[in-house]
Amino acid sequence: MLHRGDLASGCIGFVFALAVCFGARAMPMGSIRDPGAGFMPFWVGAALAAMSLVLMSSVFLPLRKFVAPKTGELNRYQVAWMVGGLLFYGLALEPLGYLVTTFLLLGALLWILGERRWLSAVAFSALVTGASYALFGLWLGVPLPGGIIAR
Repeated sequence: MLHRGDLASGCIGFVFALAVCFGARAMPMGSIRDPGAGFMPFWVGAALAAMSLVLMSSVFLPLRKFVAPKTGELNRYQVAWMVGGLLFYGLALEPLGYLVTTFLLLGALLWILGERRWLSAVAFSALVTGASYALFGLWLGVPLPGGIIAR
């Protein structure tokens, strides 16, 4: 069954990704140890292009059940809680810090999406928070708010 929406989304995403990559090439790329202004946009565009190709190929190949499993739709209360969580994140990021705020947001989002096993929610939130801190804070040197942990 041909899913025209997925094909159209993949095409739009791919064209957008090419535009991002093309625009990023106009800026200094640098290297992986000393990234320039165009380094991150170029690789984000490349990742988006790859995901768009996977989405487009899933329309024609029998990968659909592995690529895009059907999930339940969100109701308006879940969307409202998510928006509230993101507002909380924006307001609490500076005083509480990146680690605490990101951990709380991820835990809340998992709970809103229906994850009721607290141990897996805590483990997933801690793992993603730690990995993102290691990537951005430690490896790339992005200054992240320390908040209550840094005091």
